[in-house]
Amino acid sequence: MRRSLYMCANAKVFDYRIRCAKGYILDPYLNLGISIDRLARGMPLEFDICQDCKEYDELGPLVPKDERGWIR
Repeated sequence: MRRSLYMCANAKVFDYRIRCAKGYILDPYLNLGISIDRLARGMPLEFDICQDCKEYDELGPLVPKDERGWIR
């Protein structure tokens, strides 16, 4: 299973953007962070940099797809 920001304690929202609290750039094309629109729509939040991250701090199981987001 791929690691997801839905499961990481280091994923934080700053100024309407999701960023890594440990300072990692989640997406090289969006170095300011990931728009919270992706979270609101329930889109997958799986990034390559998270897959081998030594500071990944798992909160628990993956949030089921039908429970993600609030915009339908």
